[in-house]
Amino acid sequence: MRRSKNFTLFIILAAFYLVSCGSSGDNPQVPPDPGIENQFSLVNAFPNLSFDRPLDIQNPGDGSNRLFVVEQKGVILVINNIAANIQIEVQLNGLDAISNVFLDIQDQVLFDESELGMLGLAFHPDYENNGLFYVNYIADNPLRSVISQFSVSSENPNEADSNSEVILLELEQPHPFHNGGQLVFGPNDGFLYISLGDGGHDSEDNAQDLSNLFGSILCIDVDNPEGETTMAFLQITRFSETHRVLEKKFMHTDCGIRGG
Repeated sequence: MRRSKNFTLFIILAAFYLVSCGSSGDNPQVPPDPGIENQFSLVNAFPNLSFDRPLDIQNPGDGSNRLFVVEQKGVILVINNIAANIQIEVQLNGLDAISNVFLDIQDQVLFDESELGMLGLAFHPDYENNGLFYVNYIADNPLRSVISQFSVSSENPNEADSNSEVILLELEQPHPFHNGGQLVFGPNDGFLYISLGDGGHDSEDNAQDLSNLFGSILCIDVDNPEGETTMAFLQITRFSETHRVLEKKFMHTDCGIRGG
């Protein structure tokens, strides 16, 4: 059963720097330090696991040493039995871990082999106690971005309650690409930050249009859902011919960041 709530929403800041390619004289290439290559090595951490179009990996911050992998098609997998001290194990043989389906909402997610699907995951800072997490996905009819809250199952910590969805925000998308997707909680304020792309063709200048939410980073206070909607004052700076610098600047926000 899906429910919707009105949440305090702030547009806080979106700064885009679309810089044209310059000549090698304008951007001289600095050769890498040859010693750096010897400091890192690439190891398959989970050689016995496979993932279908993974695009995000998160730790719930609950001390369980689990990892959660977002598959674009609309599935979140939980990786269990990860040892507390994994560095040596990864270096030697990789981890002998197992994965289970944590959440499957493929019937709600519009997915293709390009840019549509489930695009982001964030766990509430107090997930250990409240079991809340948030996802960003694309839905159809109409084409739209959906930001939703889900809860973990009360019976199994490795399963989400797929019927617990609470929709925080829906935004109709003009095109099936440039949808953004990243979700993250602020480390100090506890607010949920949501990245939105420009919604499609650059020529439409959606990110430069202050009358819409495209090309912005939104801030939602998920712990106080009944507050009035407040939008920061935004100011736009246009672009020069060689360096296209586009900014939405805020003058006021309650999201714990100040700018001008």
